[in-house]
Amino acid sequence: MKDFVQVSTSPCNNSNKDNAGSRYKDMCRVLFRIATRTAEYEKTILIVKKFEDKIMQEVEACLKNIVLEERKSETDCETLSHKI
Repeated sequence: MKDFVQVSTSPCNNSNKDNAGSRYKDMCRVLFRIATRTAEYEKTILIVKKFEDKIMQEVEACLKNIVLEERKSETDCETLSHKI
């Protein structure tokens, strides 16, 4: 199985957005594979649905933290540019 793309989270760096297309493609592949394997039986779909809410809660919490970190980085970058 192919690993997901590692992304640098260093300040003043837009690499998170640069690789979004690649990560989207990876997620589509993973989710398509899950959908293909589970679609045939209700029992297998229920397994996926059982974890759907938990996954979305974790994703939303992670995104909230990322936004807060990006805001802090932007502030840090602005401070650095004023010092130069």
